[in-house]
Amino acid sequence: MNGGDSCLISVPSADVDGTGSLNMDARFAPLRKPLSRNDRNWHSRPVAITQFLHVSIGISDPEKSVPLYRDVLGFKVIAELRYDKLGPAKVMGFEEADFRVRLMMRDGYRPELIHFDNPRSDPLRDRPRTNSLGLSHLTVEITDQEKTWPS
Repeated sequence: MNGGDSCLISVPSADVDGTGSLNMDARFAPLRKPLSRNDRNWHSRPVAITQFLHVSIGISDPEKSVPLYRDVLGFKVIAELRYDKLGPAKVMGFEEADFRVRLMMRDGYRPELIHFDNPRSDPLRDRPRTNSLGLSHLTVEITDQEKTWPS
């Protein structure tokens, strides 16, 4: 890519191997402009990231998850989108899909809550452990612990 070119790249969390490095043979989902595969060594140097955009979090129950992020953590819902066409399904790795995305925003951070109606997500049998692969936890800083959780 030339210095002035830019694109958005979405890397599915399943494509991050156990060492924390990207599996470069993984399925990349370019959102605007395809990456050139002519230079097979393009990934041998750090990617010039200009901004961290969002983290997509799969949710099972929007009626519970959205109020947590909105009312407890203080994120604003900036957009609610429904995707049921072939293009978004392919980007998400499915032949067909019907899903809703809630884009949230607070202090420049943007979690994306995603809920699939089709194909339905398998329910978690157990609560994920912190040593499970994928997103481990979300940490926030608070100013006054006593006001947040009074004794």
